[in-house]
Amino acid sequence: MKLLIKIVVFLFITLIISYFVPIKTSQQTTIKASFIDVANEVNTGDKWKNWYAPVKYDYAASPSGYKLREDYKNHKIYLQTIDNYYEINKYSPAWIELQIGKNVKTTQTIHFTFDKDGYVTINETQSTSLLNYLLKLIKPDVKNLSIVKSLKPFMETPSLYYGFDIKKTTVPDTAFITSTMVVSKRDRFIMLKNTYPILRQFAIKNKVRVVGYPYLNYSSVNADSIKITTMLVINKALTLYDKGKINFFAMPKNGQLLVAHYHGEYDKSSEVYTALDRYVSDNNYTRVYVPFERYLGNVPTSNQSIVDMDVFYPVY
Repeated sequence: MKLLIKIVVFLFITLIISYFVPIKTSQQTTIKASFIDVANEVNTGDKWKNWYAPVKYDYAASPSGYKLREDYKNHKIYLQTIDNYYEINKYSPAWIELQIGKNVKTTQTIHFTFDKDGYVTINETQSTSLLNYLLKLIKPDVKNLSIVKSLKPFMETPSLYYGFDIKKTTVPDTAFITSTMVVSKRDRFIMLKNTYPILRQFAIKNKVRVVGYPYLNYSSVNADSIKITTMLVINKALTLYDKGKINFFAMPKNGQLLVAHYHGEYDKSSEVYTALDRYVSDNNYTRVYVPFERYLGNVPTSNQSIVDMDVFYPVY
């Protein structure tokens, strides 16, 4: 019995001591993103809930329990979630210190610089108690990820960082019949409804097969008008066609494209265009032609239509 008491007392004292014994760890990694983009993520308080695992998971569980306050004068950000409290000190755009908890704190400090490839080399130092350190080793928790382990996959995964899975590909279809006209923006969907059947009739008349999905590209002419080109994929090139009304258009077989998939209300598809524009800029691509849409389901009949489509950006 006395031995058991001694063991319990020993374990209790060890537990208490380990709670106050500090331990420091460090790690370094490369994030394949620009210095400006990384700095923007870690210096903007409301962005932390998008990528920093502890805050992200708590915010998803209880958005109402999330509170943010930015002290611009003292370069501090205060975040509170249902489970924890965070204080972010911004010593410089590339030197950030995060303190977790109000009592015995865990501190994560990051410094980052350019590397020779134009990416970011990021160093993180974490200070915590020996007890916390051992508990994380025994029972890893995704909510306890470090800044680096949260930020790297977020910045390097387009579906997380841009909101869409963006990929580089080659031209999927090369031979098209097309019809182009300028219409008022309010009449654009009427034009779409009427033009695709005309293109299909033209294909039948000229003994070519329509293959694949319908395409579309458009550009604004002015505040009220829009230039729209409807496109249908055909199985072979045409030499005779109704030039000026219906044309043949060939895309280069090895042309390089960026593609992102969108499913939702057509009126909100501007989100995928914004994501592609950012991706083009961040990765030093140059857009070489007007983007175009490929409808995998129904062609939209209104801004509220639910569409399933790919958006292609020709680039080099």
